[in-house]
Amino acid sequence: MDDMTEIVCQYLIFLKEKQASVFYFNNTKGGKFECVTKGGRDAFPIDENFWDWWKTEVSYIEGRYVDFCFLYDRDYDILVKKFNMVKNSEWKEDRITAFLKDRMDDSRVRIVSKGNGGEILIEGASAVEDTKEQIFYTNINLDSLPAPRPLQQTGTAFFARYFRELLGIANP
Repeated sequence: MDDMTEIVCQYLIFLKEKQASVFYFNNTKGGKFECVTKGGRDAFPIDENFWDWWKTEVSYIEGRYVDFCFLYDRDYDILVKKFNMVKNSEWKEDRITAFLKDRMDDSRVRIVSKGNGGEILIEGASAVEDTKEQIFYTNINLDSLPAPRPLQQTGTAFFARYFRELLGIANP
């Protein structure tokens, strides 16, 4: 069956520090992410039974097309499972960005596409200049890396203040 005419389910699988979180993107409820829990837990250890659990939990019908977005901090064995994946994914940068922004605070995340090498940089609302950057990879093609927004200055670092005082320059 042509994947353009069939209703396709969209799942975002987030893998971080050997933990998995699965989200169903529900277009019928205004485009909301719904967490698929395992044993009542949003995040759970990744094991060799992941895909068997997933098929059962979401009532996957063999042969149906699925539109997966994987976000992961390192390569995991579970990423090699083959499903009928759509040829033209509906996942876009703005949806991935919205997903991550809802789940981050003061962090900075760089998403790197394993498909086309494109990148996006996402910063939490309170990210500052010295915030450590986390890197995640995705199977989704990304356009490019936009210019990051200017970072908030929350205060002058100790050594910068010291040298400004030493040189007689007023501290902001």
